[in-house]
Amino acid sequence: RKSESCMQICCHRLSGSLVSKKTCAQRFMRMTFLTELPEHRLKRLKMRSMRRGIKEMDLILEAYADIGLSTMNPATLDVYEALLEESDHDLYQWVTGQIDAPDPYPDLIADITARMAHTSR
Repeated sequence: RKSESCMQICCHRLSGSLVSKKTCAQRFMRMTFLTELPEHRLKRLKMRSMRRGIKEMDLILEAYADIGLSTMNPATLDVYEALLEESDHDLYQWVTGQIDAPDPYPDLIADITARMAHTSR
């Protein structure tokens, strides 16, 4: 048990079984988000949009977050949050049209691409 984190122990107590660190982190984050204020969620998503793995996605998603996050409904924010979990290399290929985005992202990627094209003029 010494190698387990507080989060894993808490998750174990809630679920009654040991789970992977990734699964535990996802559950812990979901519990946190249930009590998160909407304005805090927007700030968190904005920061996650700015701090990516590759500079291109930092610039694209930061610009999109500045314009788009405040107008999204909670369901769309859920999709955007899931999108932020994807790899930057996949995101870049989707946004640049190199490959099609998988469900549930095509509409969101189309919006990001459209706004990116509009702001680059």
